[in-house]
Amino acid sequence: MSIPQYNIKSHQSQLEICKPEEIKLRDYQQALIRLVFAKWQERDRKLLMQLPTGGGKTVILSAIARNFYQRQEPILVIAHTEELIFQLRDALESVCGVMAGVIKAGVKPNPDRLIQVASVQTLRNRDLPAAALVIIDESHHATAKTYRQIIEAYPDAYILGVTATPCRTDGSGFDDLFDALVSITSPRELIDRGYLCDYKLIASPQAISTKGIKTTGGDFNNRELADSVDVVELAGNLIGVYKVYAIGKKCVVFAINCSHSMAIAARFRAAGIPAEHLDGETPDDERKAIIERFRTGETLVLCNVNIVTEGFNLPNIEAVQIARPTKSLSLWLQMVGRGLRPSEGKQHALILDHTDNFARLGMPDANHIWLLEGVTIAKEKLKRKRNNQIERDEELFEIVEAESITLQEVTAVDVEKLRLQEELKNLEKLFETAAHNRYKDAWVAFKFLESKPSLEALKVCAKRLGYKQGWAFVKFNEIVKPSQLGEVA
Repeated sequence: MSIPQYNIKSHQSQLEICKPEEIKLRDYQQALIRLVFAKWQERDRKLLMQLPTGGGKTVILSAIARNFYQRQEPILVIAHTEELIFQLRDALESVCGVMAGVIKAGVKPNPDRLIQVASVQTLRNRDLPAAALVIIDESHHATAKTYRQIIEAYPDAYILGVTATPCRTDGSGFDDLFDALVSITSPRELIDRGYLCDYKLIASPQAISTKGIKTTGGDFNNRELADSVDVVELAGNLIGVYKVYAIGKKCVVFAINCSHSMAIAARFRAAGIPAEHLDGETPDDERKAIIERFRTGETLVLCNVNIVTEGFNLPNIEAVQIARPTKSLSLWLQMVGRGLRPSEGKQHALILDHTDNFARLGMPDANHIWLLEGVTIAKEKLKRKRNNQIERDEELFEIVEAESITLQEVTAVDVEKLRLQEELKNLEKLFETAAHNRYKDAWVAFKFLESKPSLEALKVCAKRLGYKQGWAFVKFNEIVKPSQLGEVA
C-alpha cells in the first residue's frame, strides 16, 4: 500500500470555511461544520463526527469536502458498500460541481480527478491516491485492520470519521484511532424540530429468547441464535403483528440470517403480502431491482440481513420489524433509524420489536452521551407524584388483542422500569454471592457501582446496606460527572 505524499501543513493557515452558496444547511449542520474546523485549527487532526441517523451527514461531509476542493486540495472518501459509494459520489459531484473518481472493482478509474470515492475493500489492493482530506463514512467500522492501515498511511492529512453510532459492540470507543469527537444534536431534538419522524415502539411478549446464547465478538452468536428460533413460529408472529399494526405499509424486516430472512419473506407472500429477501450475496442487478420494487410499493415487506442498516435512504419506510436480537447499540440504532426519516403523510414510524433489544439498549431516541472513550446512557429523569408513583397519562401498557397476539406499546418510562428491575436482580445476586463467600458489604457496593446503576437502584442499595440515602446521590453524581467531560458539544 503506497501513497504519493501530500504535505498539508503549509495549508493549515488557510483552513477557513468557504461559504456554501448553493448548499442549504440547517443551523445544527452549520454549527457542526464550524466545530469540525475549529478542532482542526486546534491541531486535533483526526476527528470523529457523530450525527444521528437521518441528520444529514452526507450533505455535511460534502460541504466540508467542497471547502478543500475550492483550494484544489485532493480528497479521498472511503465507504464499505456499493450503495454508500455511489450515494457519496453523487452528493459530492452535486455539491462540488465536479466529477469524482470511483475506486472500486469493476469501475473504470479516473486517477486525475481531485475527488476520489473508494471502496475500502478495493483500496487494500491498490496504491492510495494523494489526499489532504480523508473522510471515512460509517466509521464505527474503522477498527478493522484495513482502515487502520489507511489512516496510518496519511500522517499529514486531515481525517474525518463520520458515524451515527461511535461505539464498538462492547460499548468501548475510538480513542485509539481519533484525537477528538464532535457531536452537537440528538435524535429527540431532531424529532422535536421535525427533521426526524416520531415513532411508536410496539413490543411483542412472544419475544425471541436469548437465554443461554453465547456471545461472540461482543454480540449474540448468530449460529446459536438461529438454531434456537422456531422460524415458523417467528414468521407467524411477525405476520400477525404486521397485520394488526402495519397492514399495507412499507416495512423493513431485520432477520437473524439468510435462511430466516428467506423463510419469513416466503411466509409473508403465502399470507398475500408482497415480500422479498435481500442479503449481501444478492447480485447487484437483482438487488437494485428489489430495492426499486420496494421503493415504488410493488413490494411491501423487505426482509434482509444487515443490508438495510446503512446507506439505505428511503424516507417513506413506515415500519421497521426487528426479528434480530443484538447486544450492539450501534446495530440497534442503525436498524430503528431506518424508519425515522420523515415523508409526506407519515405521522410516525412504527418500530415492531420482537426482541428485548429496546429494554436492553434503550429507546430509539434515548439520550446517549457519546464520548471518544465510549458511550454512556443518560438515565431518564422521571417525574413522580407524592406517593412515589410514576406520573403518566396512560396505563403502563396498551393491550390489543388480535389473531391470538398480544401487543404492547412501549414508552421510555417502561424501559426505565424494566432497567430498574434488571438492576435490582443484579443487586440481589451480589448479596447472595457476598453471603455465600462471606464478603463484606463494601464488596457489594463496589461491584454494584461498577455496573453504573441508576439513582433509584442506588437508593435501594443504600437502604439494603444500611447507608444513608445521601450515599446514593453522591455515588450517582460520581457516575454521571465523568460522562460530561468528553468532547461533546
